Amino acid sequence: MNTIYRLAYVARSRYQNDTLAQALRWKHPALQVVTLYGAGYFFQCFEGDEAAITEMAGRLSELDDGFELRILTWHQIERSSLRSHDPQYMLSGMSMTIVLQQHGLTLDDARLLDESVQVYRVNIAIRLPSTPIFRTS
Repeated sequence: MNTIYRLAYVARSRYQNDTLAQALRWKHPALQVVTLYGAGYFFQCFEGDEAAITEMAGRLSELDDGFELRILTWHQIERSSLRSHDPQYMLSGMSMTIVLQQHGLTLDDARLLDESVQVYRVNIAIRLPSTPIFRTS
């Protein structure tokens, strides 16, 4: 039986149009993934075997200097929770926690990732002049 891992990250491109397109090209067919984006921020959560997750992490490390990226979690899990292969959501007033729950994450895991994105947005990333549209539940 393969060991299953979860990798989640949030990113922002200094050139906002590049963020989504570049990351979506890298979707490994063996991974379950959910993608959320809005206001220049981009979040993906992957689950899959160790080799596919390690490959994805390697690709993320190759992003050019125009990207700011933070790995939120990369750890072993008992079993895959994500039920979707590649859903993508533009968050505009939607709750990230609820979307992640709808795709199989527990409430605690979804909240933790949602809160991690909020911390990234507020404390680390370059602030946007407009009001961000990610919100917590």
